[in-house]
Amino acid sequence: MHTVGASANYSDERYTGTSYRFETSYDVGIPMFRRRQGVRDRRAAIPASQEEHVKGMLGFDRPTWIRSLNKKTTFFFTGQLFWHHVVNNPSCEPERSPTCSRTP
Repeated sequence: MHTVGASANYSDERYTGTSYRFETSYDVGIPMFRRRQGVRDRRAAIPASQEEHVKGMLGFDRPTWIRSLNKKTTFFFTGQLFWHHVVNNPSCEPERSPTCSRTP
């Protein structure tokens, strides 16, 4: 398995007072296991292929002074959005593919 990644930070003190974060990675050679149709036992899962994945995160941090709630210190607001995409993921059609099954 091989992984390549990148990370970036940007602080916008002038207009919003917010720090923005971005992280991503590209993974090659991750084994994907698929269950046979009708089989619920995990031991019956078969290695179907070596897949490529793209994963990422977009986030923000903002310290905010809300004087009416706390006169001495700031509140810290943060948020994150994560994503995960399997590159060239075949569509799941259990009627046609024995390696794809619906979750019960």
